[in-house]
Amino acid sequence: MNRNRWLYPLSILLLLSSVSLEAMARIKLTTLPVRERVAIQLDHPQIALVEEERIVPLVKGINQVDFSWANTRIDPDTLVLRILAAPVEPALNAQVLSVSYPPNENALIWSVAANVSGTARVRISYVLGGLSKNFHYRAVAGRDEATLELAQYLQVHNNANEAYETAGFWAGVGQRFDKPLGLNETKEVQLSRFASVPIRKTYTCDPVTSGYLDRAQDKLNVPMHYVIRNAGGALGQEPLPTGKARIFQDDGQGGTAFLGEDRGEFTP
Repeated sequence: MNRNRWLYPLSILLLLSSVSLEAMARIKLTTLPVRERVAIQLDHPQIALVEEERIVPLVKGINQVDFSWANTRIDPDTLVLRILAAPVEPALNAQVLSVSYPPNENALIWSVAANVSGTARVRISYVLGGLSKNFHYRAVAGRDEATLELAQYLQVHNNANEAYETAGFWAGVGQRFDKPLGLNETKEVQLSRFASVPIRKTYTCDPVTSGYLDRAQDKLNVPMHYVIRNAGGALGQEPLPTGKARIFQDDGQGGTAFLGEDRGEFTP
């Protein structure tokens, strides 16, 4: 994370006021500590759910937590601050009282009451646009074309104008994984690999659907397909989302030969 926090498109400020001062006065600004934990859920096709946790200092009485975002695609109606059930200091009892929106600002202010001064772990969640994903697959058929190895990949594209030094991602399927994600960065990870998946090779002759290679000579276009047989759960227990699949075949010499590509439909 860039140490110059004033340049962040997304910033959080903590405003502290004591009960002896004017109520809710915005008089002292201190930046919150760095994110302790970030979780990004990408199971929705167009938006992401972000949860981040921080350890924040609170004073006895009323505190103001000022959350601001500039050029970041946060939906302000989805912002929620929670004081986690197990605070860092057991004697501290904190509660969110209200939220307000300063005029003409991309910001909101939570009013938080604390019975004593101390630190608490808070979770801030929001819906964020600009984070998108897509799946793609790489299949390598064996030399005998009886089985293939299928690898599933996930690409995450960050156009949200916010960087995450470390975040835990979940795409709705597959394992959760931890990765950094920079501004305007695309990150690719392998989610799953399935070995020795049974297949059946087929040819389809259908002039209406596939057309002709040469109509004058009556040469048909006859596409070849590998039909996957998932008997015994060779493809695992989770669905396979829609994505482009590139098909290769073992060439028997330690390499592979590209056969073609297709778009795989959602497989429950």
